[in-house]
Amino acid sequence: MNDFLQTFHVAVTPLTPIHIGCGTDFEPTNYVIRDNDILYNFDPENAELNERQKRDLQQRGERCDLLSIQKFFRDHADTFAVAAKSIMPVTHDIAQEYRNKIGTPVKTEVKKNNDIINNLYIQRTISHPYTNDPYLPGSSVKGAIRTAILDSLNDPPVRYESNASKSERNKSARLEQRLLGMDGNDYAQSAFRLVKISDIQPSGEPARLVVMTKQYKKKTVIDKTTGMPKEGGAISVRREIIAPAQYRCFTGEIQIGTLGDIYEKDKTPPHSRRIDIQSIARDCNRFYCQQMKDELDRLENRRLTSDTWLANIRKLFSPTSEISRQMNNGTTFLIRLGMLGGAESKTFRGEGIAQIKINQGKGRPPRYQDTTTTIWLGDIDSRQKNRQPFGWALVEIQPEKDCESLKTWCARESSRYPDLENERQNIQKEREAILLKKQRDE
Repeated sequence: MNDFLQTFHVAVTPLTPIHIGCGTDFEPTNYVIRDNDILYNFDPENAELNERQKRDLQQRGERCDLLSIQKFFRDHADTFAVAAKSIMPVTHDIAQEYRNKIGTPVKTEVKKNNDIINNLYIQRTISHPYTNDPYLPGSSVKGAIRTAILDSLNDPPVRYESNASKSERNKSARLEQRLLGMDGNDYAQSAFRLVKISDIQPSGEPARLVVMTKQYKKKTVIDKTTGMPKEGGAISVRREIIAPAQYRCFTGEIQIGTLGDIYEKDKTPPHSRRIDIQSIARDCNRFYCQQMKDELDRLENRRLTSDTWLANIRKLFSPTSEISRQMNNGTTFLIRLGMLGGAESKTFRGEGIAQIKINQGKGRPPRYQDTTTTIWLGDIDSRQKNRQPFGWALVEIQPEKDCESLKTWCARESSRYPDLENERQNIQKEREAILLKKQRDE
């Protein structure tokens, strides 16, 4: 390190599922799920179809019969699985849904005699276009850090009345400028321009999983018939996730420009607002630790997840734990990433600052408030009620030795993930056999 630029190596451990959207989906024409509960993602043009299969698929395409086309891919799953560019396990519920619904209409509109088709889309998490491995964008990590630092600067929290108008939303932007000691929109004065975070890359191949994600009310839901509390889950969405509890499976760098004693008005951030690695760790722990505690308490009160999982993760962060000591020393910090972590994790606190849209139902205008009313959970294993919140990760700064408690916890929690290496070898053998047959036929 030098006086003007400090570089810190970081290791990131996902504690719970992470989903960072990328705008693309798995569709039933580019994936199949076999009886081993593994999803095979492929490019259809790379599959080796025989003449009969080609004619069959062409005829179905000419009829524009999407249900029939879905059935074709399902019925020839072995053929397309060999062409897979990536494979990943799916939960039992996802596999069962695929087998039951693929190629089957959800319902039929009687008047129009139209089938309503279940598209069975699976929202993908961001991944490299060539390796297909997931990663954590540096912009996502920096955004999470930025929120925590702004929240720390906004102490005591500013309060102002707000609504959904554009002029009111701009109040938040002006507040951020004031907190950072900026004069207007001049980014040269922002302390965040001195913080650069690389994309956090996988070390090895991170485990992924396709799960059903579901939205639940934060408040207790009462069954109108029995008068008893119920889970009351609403929207369900299939999503690819980075599997939780993978010890230091991502690594990257945080670079911080210090500028030394250099200061030029309107050209550099003021000294009082400059950021260092200690302030990043301190402010992230201050902001996110309380949020995690509140969320775990809510999950327990609503009985939405496994008591065992709750007990284990609380033990991991107990006041006397190894991780808590590292957090107190400023060498480890908690962070929340991705789109399903709740808007509170992306907006610093203060009454009237956050403008979270709450839909009121058909025919009623939306309202805006500081906190969300729902929480997204990933159904890691419905048979064990192992639902987990999204986005929590632990960042270790310049780790020199293993964090034994974290390593042990990860090994126990991730022991259920299947080993895909044998399946990859089987696919490779099938490809070689197909190539050999093709060469002989020529």
